[in-house]
Amino acid sequence: MLAQAGSLLAGMLCRADAKALPFRDAIFDAAYASWVMNHLADRKALLAKSQGSWGPEGVWWLWIGR
Repeated sequence: MLAQAGSLLAGMLCRADAKALPFRDAIFDAAYASWVMNHLADRKALLAKSQGSWGPEGVWWLWIGR
């Protein structure tokens, strides 16, 4: 599935460690994460890093599974 998406969205996908996202600060207006947090060992590190990725008016939708 990732290979197919990569061919359709060439240059738009990024696979990276959640604690070391390769994006400059305030680059995104919005972000969405679904069923991710329950799979991470260090949730606080992801939250700390991702906060800088969106601008002051940006929003983050987070869906946390059980």
